[in-house]
Amino acid sequence: MRSNVIAVRGRSIGDWHNSPHEQEIELRGQKSSSLTSVAKDNLLFEMYEENQSA
Repeated sequence: MRSNVIAVRGRSIGDWHNSPHEQEIELRGQKSSSLTSVAKDNLLFEMYEENQSA
């Protein structure tokens, strides 16, 4: 099993105030920090690998 921290962030294409926004998943690595004034959604992503020997 591998695990990484991912973040869900609202991103815009172009100017922040005049363009549509979409939620994007961003791969962050092994550590996460939430010590800012910006709201964040941090998630733990776990990937299980199939056992190929059967």
